[in-house]
Amino acid sequence: VHAFLDNQTVIQAISESTPYSSQHVAIQIKNDIYYYLKHDTTNCIDISWVPGHNNILGNKRADTLTKGAANLPPLGHTTTSFAFERQLS
Repeated sequence: VHAFLDNQTVIQAISESTPYSSQHVAIQIKNDIYYYLKHDTTNCIDISWVPGHNNILGNKRADTLTKGAANLPPLGHTTTSFAFERQLS
């Protein structure tokens, strides 16, 4: 899997353990990546920063799919952080 992201904060959040306001999302992504990599030792994930997605083949299609996926219900279990739980209180 090759992921090209234009948001350095997201890349840092899923690669480090620094707490921040959307930590629950990063924890879920980390859990999903861990499961994917552990499930099959031949699986590989490459996350790269790009300065923007303009003029990248398939960008408009990826944006459309992403927006559609954002409206889907979560799959399986969800994980939240203490910071997120405090925000809900």
